Amino acid sequence: MNAPDLAILIPPRDREAALNLLDDQQLAKFTLMAEEVKSISDSAFVRPLQSDGEEAGAAILLNRGVIALKELDSLRRARVDPLMDEVRSVNALVAVLTDPIKALVGDPKGETQAAKNGRLGTVLLAWRAEKRNRVAREKEESDRKAREAAEREAAARAKADAAKTDKARQKHLDEAEAASKAQTEAVLAAPLPMTRGVKTEVGAVSERGRFVLAGFSDMDLVPPSYWRDPVVLEALKRVLQRAITAGLKEIPGCVVEWEEGLLRRPGA
Repeated sequence: MNAPDLAILIPPRDREAALNLLDDQQLAKFTLMAEEVKSISDSAFVRPLQSDGEEAGAAILLNRGVIALKELDSLRRARVDPLMDEVRSVNALVAVLTDPIKALVGDPKGETQAAKNGRLGTVLLAWRAEKRNRVAREKEESDRKAREAAEREAAARAKADAAKTDKARQKHLDEAEAASKAQTEAVLAAPLPMTRGVKTEVGAVSERGRFVLAGFSDMDLVPPSYWRDPVVLEALKRVLQRAITAGLKEIPGCVVEWEEGLLRRPGA
């Protein structure tokens, strides 16, 4: 069968792809496999088997199909593996530069928070934590000074109201004025609230935080509703199946059934 005959077996668009992607030897093998797949499909039983002869015929078709799959995968590997080798080589080359940069600026796909932040990110976060503590201390100090000045002002005005002479009254009013000015100075000296990050001519870096699961303190206390999540159930099914495959036939809360399948061994 030649290339034009391939149009009988697969859609025209796929035939064009085969002509563009495969060399002559690979195209010949692909065409042969296309003919084999058509032959198997045309001969496959679509009704229940009725005799031992039909059973043998179905087994032949099954093994022919398995062989065709292996041959097609071999053809695919012959075409794809060199490309994958090239992809790996390019990735390795680029990694010579990206790895040290990721170590500095961080990698969102990193396995640890330190890897995600990078060394520069870790330094920035440490500085911001120190800055946050300093701002908090300065704010606490300014609040204390303002509070004490307000108390002094209130006390001075109370004394001024109770003074017996104009001289004493003026003295306490002067003290109240000084205390009021000290309040204003304390408020003005209060640090500005921290911004979320820093913006430069190159770009912006902002801080963000979120709660994350760090581990389990008691698995028995985890609410049952979380165990019914589809992702959790799929993982649990794999764990339970490993136990069943190892020989366990009964698991509380589970239905264990016998499942029949076929072991395919072409050429045996």
